[in-house]
Amino acid sequence: MDRTSLGLELNTYMFTLGSLGNLLPFGLVFLTFLTLFNRLFTSLLLTLSIAAILYFISFTKNNILGKPLSGDDFIFLSYIDKSTTSLFSSYINPQIGALAATAAVIAFLLAGYFDKRFFLKSKPRVFLLFILASVFSSTSLWVGKVYEFNTLRFSWSEQLSSLHAGLVSKIIFTEIKAQEAMKEPINENDINHVLSQFNSTTNPNTQSESVKPDIIIIQSESFFDPAIIAN
Repeated sequence: MDRTSLGLELNTYMFTLGSLGNLLPFGLVFLTFLTLFNRLFTSLLLTLSIAAILYFISFTKNNILGKPLSGDDFIFLSYIDKSTTSLFSSYINPQIGALAATAAVIAFLLAGYFDKRFFLKSKPRVFLLFILASVFSSTSLWVGKVYEFNTLRFSWSEQLSSLHAGLVSKIIFTEIKAQEAMKEPINENDINHVLSQFNSTTNPNTQSESVKPDIIIIQSESFFDPAIIAN
């Protein structure tokens, strides 16, 4: 799917460590569904549906904006309103999306109805649940080692990262680096020194409403919390 979404041949960089790293999250999702629903084909259908949705979105974004899906795009999910809905509708026809969602629900219900139980006894299911709980609870110990820059051949180019390591691996790696950056200590003195170089002698609260302010937009490629800058 990574090759197709990037418009490359299917055999490009196949069977690499990046492929295994990209497969790992889907495997964990599949086993989680299997433990919860106890239905083999239903769990497989759900996992493949999630993968298809992710790669369809990534393909659409890469085709229009020249960049595949990234972890930063998920920020939009926390700001779902009329404007974001209108933005998404410009990429995906709402009627087609509604039909696809309805078809997916029907397929899921049919699969769950005809699919037989996978675990006939409770002990294997409980054992798998214990294994998954152990894996998820220890993510801080192994995720950073598995999704390491050189191991999976990540790149500062999003397309190359998706090619070498896979789309999901790239998203996980970006999130790891974002969390590490947010943990960096903040030097208040350095911040105040930088801000003092641009402080205005005019109080913005006393300016006339007829005077339009100068608005400067700064695009930063780093991860930081803008709330640390007062006003």
